[in-house]
Amino acid sequence: MKKNLLLLFIATLSHNIHAQQVNGYFTPFASNNQWGNTVINTARLENSGYITLGGYYEGALITGFNNGVYVKRPNKIPMMLQINSFGNIRGGFGSAVSSVFLMSSVNSNNGSTVIDKTYIANSSSTANNNMVIVAGHEEDGDGFLIKTFPTGARPTAFNGGEITTLPGGNASIKGYIEDWHPGQIMYTIRMNGAVYGRPQILLSAFGKDDGAALTTFGDNGTTKIIPPDGVVYTERPAKMAVLSSVDPKIYVAFSTIAGVGDASRVVLCRVNYNGGKIDSSFGSNGFKNFPSTPGYYVTSVLVNSDESVTIGGYGDDGQQSVPSFFTFKNDGSYSITSYNYLLGEPLPGYGSKNIAAKLATINNEERIVFAYAKPINANGQFSIAIASHKPVSVTADPLTHTPWLGSEFVSAEPTEIITLLNNTGFIVTGKATRPNGTFAGVVIKYDVDGTLNTSFGNEGVLIINGRQGGNPWADATQLPDNKYLAVASAGFIPTAPEKSALLFNRFNSDGSIDTSFGTNGTIYALPSDYGRSAQQVHALANGKFLVGGAYTNYQNEPGIGTGSSGPKATIYKFNADGSPDNSFGTFQNGKLVFSGYTGLSFKEMKVQNDTIFMAGTTAQSHTGNANAFIYKLSPDGIPVGSYLPYLRAVHTFTISDVTGIGYVGGGLNGSAKQICKVKRPLTGFSGRPDSSFGTNGIAIIPVTLAGEINTIKEIKLRPGYILVVTDWATNNKPTATKGVCFTMISQAGIVESAFGTNGNKFLQLPGATSIKGEHFKWIEGGNALLIFGQATVNGHPDKGFICKVDLDGNLVPDFGTNGVIWTNETFEDNIFFNNAQDMIAIKNTQFFYGGSLAKLEIPADVYNRIKQGSWTGTVNNDWFNAGNWAEAVVPDPSTEVVIANGNVLIGANQHAFAYSVRVLGGASLTIGANSTLDITKNNP
Repeated sequence: MKKNLLLLFIATLSHNIHAQQVNGYFTPFASNNQWGNTVINTARLENSGYITLGGYYEGALITGFNNGVYVKRPNKIPMMLQINSFGNIRGGFGSAVSSVFLMSSVNSNNGSTVIDKTYIANSSSTANNNMVIVAGHEEDGDGFLIKTFPTGARPTAFNGGEITTLPGGNASIKGYIEDWHPGQIMYTIRMNGAVYGRPQILLSAFGKDDGAALTTFGDNGTTKIIPPDGVVYTERPAKMAVLSSVDPKIYVAFSTIAGVGDASRVVLCRVNYNGGKIDSSFGSNGFKNFPSTPGYYVTSVLVNSDESVTIGGYGDDGQQSVPSFFTFKNDGSYSITSYNYLLGEPLPGYGSKNIAAKLATINNEERIVFAYAKPINANGQFSIAIASHKPVSVTADPLTHTPWLGSEFVSAEPTEIITLLNNTGFIVTGKATRPNGTFAGVVIKYDVDGTLNTSFGNEGVLIINGRQGGNPWADATQLPDNKYLAVASAGFIPTAPEKSALLFNRFNSDGSIDTSFGTNGTIYALPSDYGRSAQQVHALANGKFLVGGAYTNYQNEPGIGTGSSGPKATIYKFNADGSPDNSFGTFQNGKLVFSGYTGLSFKEMKVQNDTIFMAGTTAQSHTGNANAFIYKLSPDGIPVGSYLPYLRAVHTFTISDVTGIGYVGGGLNGSAKQICKVKRPLTGFSGRPDSSFGTNGIAIIPVTLAGEINTIKEIKLRPGYILVVTDWATNNKPTATKGVCFTMISQAGIVESAFGTNGNKFLQLPGATSIKGEHFKWIEGGNALLIFGQATVNGHPDKGFICKVDLDGNLVPDFGTNGVIWTNETFEDNIFFNNAQDMIAIKNTQFFYGGSLAKLEIPADVYNRIKQGSWTGTVNNDWFNAGNWAEAVVPDPSTEVVIANGNVLIGANQHAFAYSVRVLGGASLTIGANSTLDITKNNP
């Protein structure tokens, strides 16, 4: 009978027990959806099979000089990356961490820069051994041409390793490359200069290996293409194509505006490949032109297999227009076909923008496949789509119409289309815009029939996001309702790029976005023309929360005292919905800012019994040549005193709940660290050091040798003594030996020299030669300390550990194995503990993926003393009725449950916990439908 009951019990629990292991890894569950703007301008299929993408990423705002005026604008940083045929980002390209190459070194002083074209000069199986030729431009009009490795190193053979500048200068004189034909010789076209007030196009040739102008081409490497009389060149795109026949030619197409007595036109110019001179035998003195709709954009020039030439584009004059194509014989004598995509014939329809076109072979026939932006409403919003037709046909060749617009976006437009190897499909890049104005890069893979290739990215689409810069989140916490709140500093707001703000993201307990909070879980709080920072968050019992940070005091605002510029440490209070709690602060505007004349950096915020403490270091020393400062605030944010320890800098502090006396640790690098005892301040006054403690209120932490570095991490008040926990290193180099040191100080401020060796006791872990404590947590009512960190064991510097020490700094031997649990995690991330005492890490997942919260569930016995839960069944058979347990408490993750008799029931749709469960003979335990019993004890 006993055996049958046990078998029944095991079968019942087999799918409902969730065991937790400290040897597991942090598992991401909440992702940051706040992105800096990212755009992919260009895509190129490499011989290696990888696709190289180029564009830009918007960093924080910069101040530039434009047309004689200083203006703030997003800093566009040139960006490159590579993806494979499945849409996976190639590792090792550029940054080893993020696999993106951010070319910040080419940004000009006057503005930001972007990548327009990319070309892999030599393909390598090692990503960072690729040599990349990049063309781009600055926002002030200057272009650049550079050859580089993705590591940033530049081969000196190409222009001496320097950037080739293509001068521009103003809105009508642009130096950047509009189009190019790379190969052994790079041919580029760009707008530049004017002849008698008439803008012109420059067709230039550069050596691929040395970057030098090809002097035998045109006039010293450049041919000037001046529009014929009667037409005026606009600033719209110019495109090129190369006919590789016995007598190769270069075709350049561009649009013009109406001249006197003339209509708007599209112009095609032919240039001899050899020598770079305009071919006067083509059309009229080298030019062929034809009428076009006003405001016409030329977006492609293609040379077909029969050497005819097709020009593609669209009209954008504010009227309804459609993509169109014009095909000529290569002698320019007459047009073979012209095709306009009218509404219902069959696609794309009025208002569509033809962005780019490529040749492809579909069903053994040549096609022109193009990407276009298809209107989805009358508000200027589009989706991305492709279509096709035969070059010499006047009838549409309807490629399956598969428009794309992701659910998180309100508009998307293509930027480029490329044909894949062996005509297996197409890659379209684009820009997708969200409701809040941010935008992302998009890469879409189509099969040859025009349908999405679902093996690529996410169902055919790869979204390329960029972070705003810096760490994704500064801090996070779990709120009383078990939702998670993450805080950060927003360098700019998507809807108001010139402003800064505090950034809040809120997630449900399962990590999904809490859409009821702000806009899709996001709030930009207290926007300002000047910098705000969020560094720490503290959840309050009523659902409100405090944020500690700073405000850059370039301009005063209510609640900020007058004074010199510099950061002003600030405590902000917010309601549960993210709005400022205007009952908080001296000016009742939701914030309390350091009111001193000088700045105060923010270091740490603590809340004890509703009293708020804010610590930092001032820019100007106060009495005792000291800079450390601690504000004491009422729950309503009213200053009620301050602590002025005689320290140059604050590391950490603690305030006695009983006496109100402060113990502050700090000091500068290169000097001995100190503990200062500060008297409790009277209301409205400053507490000063207690001169009876140590020497003039200071106790010095012993330093063994000169050059050692240490930082005070924890100050623990214990009966009769103060335990100080310090991290320590032989020097500030990455190879330094590290350790965790304990120092015991008497209430009189005297270091106990009998403690350890000369007052220091170093943490000793079996087999470890270097120990770094990353996080510290007091447990068991403050009588034991858990240390989470990493150690060097047997020469390997990445072994994670959790150890437990008592108030004498000794390992607790019955914890883990001789006081230590070795783990797979090294705990170097920003870490906090949620309401269930799970360890939550803020993961910096780098450029493309922003930040995430990740959970590592820790066995209950790591934190708590295990307690007994004995079933009596006095009331009924309900597990959740406290009257059924001898201890009158429902079991939690720290309870060892023993069921000696009775038939215990965990009802339907319930979630029960236990450290372990034993069901003895004659008893049973049944778990209802959709219920879970979490067993938190380690697996064997």
